[in-house]
Amino acid sequence: MKKVLFISAILLAFFGHAAAQNLSKQAKAVAAIEKLGGKIEYGANKQVVKIDLHNTKIVDADLKNLEAFGALEWLDLRITTIGDKGAAHLKKLRNLTFLNLFRTNLTDKGLAEFKNLTALETLLIGRTQVTDAGLKNLKNFSKLRKISLFQTAVTDAGLKYLEKLPSLEVLLMSGSKITAEGAAALKKSLPEITFDEQT
Repeated sequence: MKKVLFISAILLAFFGHAAAQNLSKQAKAVAAIEKLGGKIEYGANKQVVKIDLHNTKIVDADLKNLEAFGALEWLDLRITTIGDKGAAHLKKLRNLTFLNLFRTNLTDKGLAEFKNLTALETLLIGRTQVTDAGLKNLKNFSKLRKISLFQTAVTDAGLKYLEKLPSLEVLLMSGSKITAEGAAALKKSLPEITFDEQT
């Protein structure tokens, strides 16, 4: 009995120390993000679930701080200089449901970093350097409801990667290379899809 209690005490101390280290890591990351001008929201379990860094002076290396937030669901990085190196720091954020990278330096290489972020419901990548080839990384995004390809180089050829996404409801394509014919063909595969914001 004493041996069991001893082992239990060791395990409790180990896991308690690991949990404390994780909280310390998160506290440091929160401080770093707030110093950069980011806004943070917490969920019911006191985990960070929402981070807004839009229009801040963040650089790719700053996104390493985000790796501390495994429960993160909502991330806004629009109108920043973030590129593919920064995108690599997001690949383990598998609880993300909303990701805004509008007007960043994201390319197909960076989009490939997101291939396992299959909980995403909204992905806003307008005014980036993403092309048709990058969209193949979205093939397993069965929960994706909204995607913005506004003012990108995406063409009708890239739509083949979207037509098998069962939840897709909104495609923002204004200013892209997608034609009315391409949109009509996509609507045959996804009859409920719309091509503008519903207000």
